Amino acid sequence: MNVQTHITAEETADARRERLRVATQQIDKSINTIWELGRNSVIGWRADADGIEVLTLSTTQLLQLCKSTDEYNSGTRQMDNRRYMEALTLPGAKSTHITLPNPVINSASMIPPSLVNSIIARYAVTKTDHRAVGLFDIVGFSKRDPIEQVANLSSLEYSINIAHKRLNDIGIRLNLARSSTGDGFYVWNRDTGVDADLALYLLVMLALADNASARQQYSANMAPQLRVCFSVGSHYSYNQVEGLNPRGYDYIVGEVTISLARTMDRCMPGQILIGEFDRPAACGKKLNSSK
Repeated sequence: MNVQTHITAEETADARRERLRVATQQIDKSINTIWELGRNSVIGWRADADGIEVLTLSTTQLLQLCKSTDEYNSGTRQMDNRRYMEALTLPGAKSTHITLPNPVINSASMIPPSLVNSIIARYAVTKTDHRAVGLFDIVGFSKRDPIEQVANLSSLEYSINIAHKRLNDIGIRLNLARSSTGDGFYVWNRDTGVDADLALYLLVMLALADNASARQQYSANMAPQLRVCFSVGSHYSYNQVEGLNPRGYDYIVGEVTISLARTMDRCMPGQILIGEFDRPAACGKKLNSSK
């Protein structure tokens, strides 16, 4: 490769990054407007010649619809023309056109559909049928003074973080997410599949090992005593509003979080309980936690 060819390649890469940056901002700004601070949710989109069409429904109507079908909250939000037109017949559904500088159809300079899906996910309610979730609970948290509460939460967060780093160092990648329960954390892997669930289980075990080490090293009031539950199940993901925009990280609620909370009621200090669950394995068989 000569110098001129190398420079041209760099300029092309820079131009592509700039196109994607502009498209990302344009899509996000347009959807944010029709999202109306969470009043509406995106249920689908399709590409056309000069941009995309986005299909929205009021969040309340969508959640009512979710009681009878998962068609509009599962899988990718990209729709073919037939499915898009069918969804447009839903009472209250609204289609909005967003013009983009480059197409989302086959083109040398196309905007990848995966980018559109990732933006739209922030403005949607999504159901996941199978995902591993861990629940850490700090024993006696409410009885601690404020300094000890901060120390306990900080120590637990460090244990989770260092477990994440150690797995990353040996090539086990996690797209780790967490949400606070006040006296602990739910943790999950945003990636899905059996391998992703196993990676989360390893993280939970490594975090417990680091916590045990911290309790030996520091006073009992500074490092928390834990109860831990782990299970696999379905849930809904959504982004809460922060200021005037959806938060950059998601929350989960559903069958798996409810079952974990109920299991935690029976969990003793220092105990680890595994919920009973079935989940499809990669080979088509089911993984059963009771076997």
